[in-house]
Amino acid sequence: MNSQYLQYALDFSICARYKLLKTQGDNGEKLSKLYDLKPKCFSYIAKIRRDANNKLSVCPYCGLPGKLTLDHYLPRAPSFFPQFSSLSSNLVPACHGCQSAKGTFHPLPSRRPALKLNRQNRSRVIQDTPLKVALKRAAQRGNILARKQICAPSKGKRILHPYFDRFLTAPIWKLVIEDPSRPVESASLGAIRSTSLQTKLVAFHIRKLRIADRLPKVVEGLVVLMSSQLRKSGALNPVDALIEISRMLDSTQERDRTPNSLDCVVLRGMVYHPALLNAVLARAALPGPTKALRSQGVAF
Repeated sequence: MNSQYLQYALDFSICARYKLLKTQGDNGEKLSKLYDLKPKCFSYIAKIRRDANNKLSVCPYCGLPGKLTLDHYLPRAPSFFPQFSSLSSNLVPACHGCQSAKGTFHPLPSRRPALKLNRQNRSRVIQDTPLKVALKRAAQRGNILARKQICAPSKGKRILHPYFDRFLTAPIWKLVIEDPSRPVESASLGAIRSTSLQTKLVAFHIRKLRIADRLPKVVEGLVVLMSSQLRKSGALNPVDALIEISRMLDSTQERDRTPNSLDCVVLRGMVYHPALLNAVLARAALPGPTKALRSQGVAF
């Protein structure tokens, strides 16, 4: 198990394979429950959770603000990776939306038996397999030896790991305007083209965690906010508006400590998509809301 701890970071840094720990009896369940027992030697877990909420303004998975808890990147259930239930490198701060979408997903495909002919007399020998259905089918076919096989992870099909995917320090996704005539309503999220593998990883991450489904509210909110800011500053032409938006982008990226928060993505979209910028300027040109002052029940 110690070798797996030491290998954990290397496996993520080179996107290599992941291994399941062979547990005997109820050892897997005991390892999984270590996280809930909260012994004194595991006080670092509470510190990770506390620091995440105090120092991070957005979820490392999706770039949205919200209350953060700790997600087990490799699930700690006894049938998955209980040996990593208390490993700090496996505990990733995440919002409720990302944890719900991720569930027990992990980079390994479902375990499936590899079918191989039995060389000894071609007898009908069936070894144990984790899939009961496959076991029954193999037994019915006969003349087959079914043995367990752990498959290597499919390339481009895993969740991005905030600790080990170093390319996350640069922008990985961008705002895509599918219909320029309706820039706010048609905005979606897309992967920035990089290496083939990196682009696939980002696209899968967006799709698996359903980040694009949570984007519309961010776009609408920032359009309202920036139109109000431009109205107050008098920046009602494209040149002045771009200066104000770029200033807001710099401050937002400094606040979120990442170029991949969805606020940063939308602000960059306002800079690079003229249709979205025009939508912000059109809203800014509208008269601002008036405030009704009331004194002793009389409106002024």
